[in-house]
Amino acid sequence: RRFRTTLGDVAHIFVGTQTSADDVFVLDDCHEEGGVIVGKSVALGREVCVEAECAHPFLRGKQIRRYHHLSTSSYLVCPYRITESECSLYSEAEMRQRFPLALEYLKANRAALTRREGGRFSGEGWYAFGYPKSMTLFQKRKLVVPDYNNEPSFALDEQEHFYKTGYGIILDDQYLSPYYVLGLLNTKLLFRY
Repeated sequence: RRFRTTLGDVAHIFVGTQTSADDVFVLDDCHEEGGVIVGKSVALGREVCVEAECAHPFLRGKQIRRYHHLSTSSYLVCPYRITESECSLYSEAEMRQRFPLALEYLKANRAALTRREGGRFSGEGWYAFGYPKSMTLFQKRKLVVPDYNNEPSFALDEQEHFYKTGYGIILDDQYLSPYYVLGLLNTKLLFRY
């Protein structure tokens, strides 16, 4: 008989998304100008513009620290329709109609995107993420933690960040306070255990 409660008993734990081309999909030093995200593309080595509706705030593991307010100037170009229960890749025609700037940017990187994983993305959907995991969960309130850390580094995310190198924790019990769980997870005792 088991008498202890694990985090997995009271929460859903999930990993970050993996694009397999962060240098293309993640823009750095971003700012918004009239519904457009302007940011630096590592892949192209210059500033680019994409529609704000097609981009999400993006955290790297090093930005997730114990109790810190989560803040980032990086954005993830996200060619997916995401609802509460499912996500699907926009077709190229939908991208052309809704997000022409984002599609133009992705097309500028098409050669690199189609070469990923031995040409796995050479056909339709060439701009898809490599492993679009947990896409419906990022836009929920969650606790986040980097995957590599040498001290307790849990933070509360209420701003719908996407991330790659970390884990998200969504509490199953609506009556269990995320602040209480955050306090427990950030103790040195539980981290050591």
